[in-house]
Amino acid sequence: MKKRTLFLFLGVALLCSFLPSLGALAENHFTSAPATEITEGEAFGYQIDLTALPEEIKAAPYTVIISGSPMIKAVAFEGELQPTYDQEKNVYTVTSEQLNGVTTLKVNISFSEAAVAGQQLTVTTAVKGAEGEPVSEDLLVTVKAAATTPPEEGTDQGDEGEGVSGDGGFAVTGGGGDVGGSSVYAGSADNYLKSLAVTGMDLSPAFHKTNDTYFLTVDANTDAISVSAKANDAKAKVVTAGNTSLSSGLHKVLISVTAENGEVRYYRIYVTKEAN
Repeated sequence: MKKRTLFLFLGVALLCSFLPSLGALAENHFTSAPATEITEGEAFGYQIDLTALPEEIKAAPYTVIISGSPMIKAVAFEGELQPTYDQEKNVYTVTSEQLNGVTTLKVNISFSEAAVAGQQLTVTTAVKGAEGEPVSEDLLVTVKAAATTPPEEGTDQGDEGEGVSGDGGFAVTGGGGDVGGSSVYAGSADNYLKSLAVTGMDLSPAFHKTNDTYFLTVDANTDAISVSAKANDAKAKVVTAGNTSLSSGLHKVLISVTAENGEVRYYRIYVTKEAN
């Protein structure tokens, strides 16, 4: 009986010794994603629950670090929050000072075109406090192929998946020698940019037509930036706004590309102007 009591006591003591560790494991689960599959060329979105961080990290200034697969091309946050990019380490960071008042940080990850169907990519979120070891979590993202719609009979498949009919873009209907003249071609849907640059400055990350978000820092004496944006399709229209009258702080330059058929795509350059 005494031996049984002793073993029971030792078992309870051992379980109690593990409880803090188990609590820490639960507490460190601070990332979540609505889905871990993305289609080729699409962005991956997930959330960081800042309230779930360990208390010892939340108690002092900390830094959120996003890294992982070398195919990560850009990281953007919901709203006007701008991460700092370290090109040498290929990591994106944001500080608790920038996150003042934010409880849930929504993140969008863009991958390079090299991320193709069947690959599994890793997105690592680490949080490092002023002291102690950082906590981190990995999210595994699986890339799947984009759905394809077979072209209709009598048509060829053009660039960007655009259906091009064999008679120059117009569908011909009717039978028995009667030809209907109704047109179904509304124009090209190509609303991508072919190039995007800012005179005398380097965008981060480097331009790619499928990436719609870029970052730039200018000095206190810069009041405007010269944006050069060229459409992929000569019939598309490009309009740039917000690149003048820069004051200290964060600004958004918006570039709209309107395709021949009226569909619009937006590119954004987040410009941080240093204070005097």
